Amino acid sequence: MLRRHNSIAIPGTLHFVTTVTAIRGNWFTGDEVCRQVLWEFEKSRIRQGLQCLGYVLMPDHVHAVLFQLEEGLQISAMLRDFKAATALSCRPEQFHGPSLWQRRYDDVPLPGINALFRRLEYMHNNPVKRGFATSAGEWPWSSVHDFLGASSGVVRVATELVPTAPVSSR
Repeated sequence: MLRRHNSIAIPGTLHFVTTVTAIRGNWFTGDEVCRQVLWEFEKSRIRQGLQCLGYVLMPDHVHAVLFQLEEGLQISAMLRDFKAATALSCRPEQFHGPSLWQRRYDDVPLPGINALFRRLEYMHNNPVKRGFATSAGEWPWSSVHDFLGASSGVVRVATELVPTAPVSSR
């Protein structure tokens, strides 16, 4: 079940969040705008004291796994800051909607390590599934590079918090 605007504000919780542009389309495609969107994401993440365990920037949405360290509503505040900043600095000229982002966002608490691995795999393969790349490593706007040892340099991904393999169900 997806949670919308109802972040669980419990320290130590992993969250899979998604936010989508108000009008679907190929808005974030150029290198400069993608770097700027990710820079605004990173600044908002730092301000709210969250750890990022993975992300992917798609042409009209962002997925991320965030780790909440302190009690409070850091995730909703982070997304509010991120959306406000990108609406001002990253809004494409040809975008004619009243708002760049949908007001809502999806926030799914992840119950454990296996759920984390499923979400990371989903995020990293999203560009391939959507036909923007032939392999996950080909898409430059993703944390897959951090896990391959070659960071994008824009978003700090806490790969040290991610175990090296999912937990066996045996």
